[in-house]
Parts: sequence; C-alpha cells; structure tokens
Amino acid sequence: MMKFEKGTLKGFAAGTLVTVLTLGTILPSSAATMKEIKVAMGGIKIYVDGNLKKPTDVNGNVVEPMIYDGTTYLPVRALTGMLTDKEVAWDQESQTVYIGQRPDAGVKSVPIDEVEPYKIWNYYVSTGKDAQFTVLGETYSPFNKITFPNGTLNYRENDLTYKLDSGYDSICGKFIIPFNDLGNEGQSTLQFYNVDQYGEETLIKEYSAKAGDAAIDVDVNLQGCNFLRIKAKNNGKGNGCILYDVTLTTAK
Repeated sequence: MMKFEKGTLKGFAAGTLVTVLTLGTILPSSAATMKEIKVAMGGIKIYVDGNLKKPTDVNGNVVEPMIYDGTTYLPVRALTGMLTDKEVAWDQESQTVYIGQRPDAGVKSVPIDEVEPYKIWNYYVSTGKDAQFTVLGETYSPFNKITFPNGTLNYRENDLTYKLDSGYDSICGKFIIPFNDLGNEGQSTLQFYNVDQYGEETLIKEYSAKAGDAAIDVDVNLQGCNFLRIKAKNNGKGNGCILYDVTLTTAK
C-alpha cells in the first residue's frame, strides 16, 4: 500500500511512504511485528489528471483505498504508471484523492455503470474482473467496459440509450477494437446521438477505428442532451468494439 500525505510526488519519494500492512502478507518475524488494525474503506474516489480512476489488482478486481489513523493508503500495484512528478492532494469533504491536475472546479464524474440505461439492445456493461480484455496478448483491466458485439450492418443492432435530462456535460472514455490474431480486419464506428422526446436523433460526434489502432480518447459534449443514444457499427469481422473507463461528468 502507498501512504499519501501532501507535497509533490517525485517517483516514489517525496510525500509518500511505502508501508507494509498485515493484509495477507507473510514476513519473517525479524522483519516486522504483526498486529491487527482497523481501517475505514469505501467511498474514496481517485482522480488522475482530472479523470476518475478505480484501482484494480492484477486480476482486474477493484481495490478499495483505505484510511488508517488519519492517513489514506492506496495500492501501489494499482497506481503503477500514474505517479511520476505529479502533485498529490486529499480533499476530506469529498473523500477524494487528486493526483496531478484536478478536474475543473465543481465538476464530478460518475462511472457509467452506476447509471441505469433507459433502453438497451445487444450490448452489455462489465465491471471489475469481467471488464478485462486483451489486445495482442496484452491484458487491459479497466474499471468498466461497454461491449458492442458483432451484429449486422444495421446500427440498431448495437445501441443503448440513457435518459440524462440535460443533467450531464460530457461523456469520456476510450474506444478500441480488441483482437489477438495478427491480420484481424475488424472495423467499427462509434456514434453518439442526442434524442428528443419524439425520437428524433441528432448526431453529436462519431469515432472510427480498426483492429491495430491504439485506444482512441472519447470526449463528447452532452450539454442540452435529453436522451443519449450510443450506437456501434461493426463490419462483422473480429470481436466487435469496446468503450471502456467510461464516465459521465456534470457540474454539482
């Protein structure tokens, strides 16, 4: 676990302390004195450069940060790659750790798996270990994932709708085509629509990708969006497409 206090993080030095807690770890008796401790867990949010993150272990399971004796501890493994030369701050009121750039004042992020869909068709949302996927043998462990499997070329074969009532400012995430076979010819287009009460659709933004492309950053303006409809069109080759680490952002 890593202990966060205050100051600037330089590698694993200033403002941090690597601390071994007795949570299933076995050490020689000469190395440490074992004792039971009580910690507070749950409800702690982590932002890295303004983006909400949920740390996971090597198996893709979400790892909850903890508070012990007034200090917040975060899992070292889950934060690998996030901690180089970044400011670290703790907000007691919101129970939030900020690493690097903070989100704009008054803005909060909601993981899309915490929002109930209004209508679904041939898609599914996964979290934790179930959200893992691979690209050329490399395992990704996002905190959530929307999968749009292969269907026909009809957009209606892969879409989902959320009732937002103009309550969110944007949707963010990453778009990719998972594959493991060299020469995969999968291609997908991801589209975001504003839908009114009459069912009329207005295209807001779209992204296109093919197998082999790096993950594409998705950032869609949702201001004034009553119903959000996300559609995916796959070319029928490969495993469809994925939108992962998906959050809705809104002003408080």
